[in-house]
Amino acid sequence: MTAHTPGPWEVAGHRQVTSPAGIICEVFSHMGIAEADANERLIAVAPDLLAALEWIAKQPHGYMYSEIRGAACNAIAKALSRESA
Repeated sequence: MTAHTPGPWEVAGHRQVTSPAGIICEVFSHMGIAEADANERLIAVAPDLLAALEWIAKQPHGYMYSEIRGAACNAIAKALSRESA
């Protein structure tokens, strides 16, 4: 399987998600501007969400719950464009 373009990814310009390597994608939505904005944020944070899940999956049984929860909450907040938890 081909690896994804390395992050960070960010919303840039009008309906574009970019990385240091260039444009990742352009986002369109037939459901309105708010949905397109939400889709942009979710796509842009995909590498961070993947990294957080990979980190969680590698933790040994009994690892500190608060740290695992913190990693998940921070990734979710970033995807939803909220302050980190």
